[in-house]
Amino acid sequence: MCRLLRACVRACPQTNGMAIRFVQAGQLNLQLRFYAAEKELRVHERWLSRDGGVWELGLAEHLHDSDVMFHAAKRLFTAALEQLPLDLFEEDDNSRTARWRRQLEISRAEQRLLDHLRLGNPTVTSAAQGPGLSVHWNVDPSWDEMAAIQIQCHRASTCSHVRDTLLVAEDGACPTAGLEQQASENGSAAGCRTTQANLGARVYNQDGLEMGEEYFFVLALPGDPMSIVGLTGITRTNRAPAPAPRLAYDSAGEHREARAPAAEASASSTRAPGRLRNTFAPLNDTINGGRMSSSPEPEPPAAAASPRRAQAPPPPARPPPVSAHAAPASNGAPPSARSSATVTSFCKFYP
Repeated sequence: MCRLLRACVRACPQTNGMAIRFVQAGQLNLQLRFYAAEKELRVHERWLSRDGGVWELGLAEHLHDSDVMFHAAKRLFTAALEQLPLDLFEEDDNSRTARWRRQLEISRAEQRLLDHLRLGNPTVTSAAQGPGLSVHWNVDPSWDEMAAIQIQCHRASTCSHVRDTLLVAEDGACPTAGLEQQASENGSAAGCRTTQANLGARVYNQDGLEMGEEYFFVLALPGDPMSIVGLTGITRTNRAPAPAPRLAYDSAGEHREARAPAAEASASSTRAPGRLRNTFAPLNDTINGGRMSSSPEPEPPAAAASPRRAQAPPPPARPPPVSAHAAPASNGAPPSARSSATVTSFCKFYP
């Protein structure tokens, strides 16, 4: 209700610029009072609650909240205009009296309240996938569905002040006011978007937002610069999906959870000494001339032949080639003598 009363005061030329303050008045039957020196309207704090408004208005308890806000804002704004001097409503055209013009401002405020409440309380829903948001509003059957509605999407982290400063379309929610230029001068234009759509669309999808950020929407009817803007709550966009766990596959083809890199490194460091000791044991035995005794690695068992297909016999070994310059081997000489003779004859030609 407080925001609606502020919007009515802002849209009226005679009250524009006046401050509104809610005060504690106890049991005093003081609903609203105008202080000309401070240009301030002081309202009893009981109007801030729904129950207090229903009690002051004498309405039924089962009324809708929008009806209670409409009657409360209208009653307080009418009381404020009735306390203003009549000369504030006089104009150069004497065809109408000051009282008629004061009543005209009350009627205009009443129509602005009705249009705002007929637009409904805009709601925001998150997109099924991605960081998009959708804003929904109502359309009265008497409205022109081809009329324009302006939609602003603001990031809450940079434009939270907009929720308090934007009351009517002239404050920046219509193209003639240049809200984007104001936001740019304040250094808070990042993440804010403005677009227009047909009033009959009833929904607008805003894509391309940042994941995990909070946003809110402002709706205005640019056809009436003094129309009261609609304001949504703050909604957070979807966050990025969590990465799926890495899977490794064993020799059987069944997947298992991959171990962490730290666990893999620890396992590698634990198995490495055994492999190195088994690998270099025969080399150490050869270098030390057999002085070191190490048990050789057991040979793996021979693979069993497949019953379906017999293994082919190995080809016969080819005899070593005989050198043309080698000395003929003696049948009675031992193998070592024959090898020495062959090497000696070979060295004669190749010193």
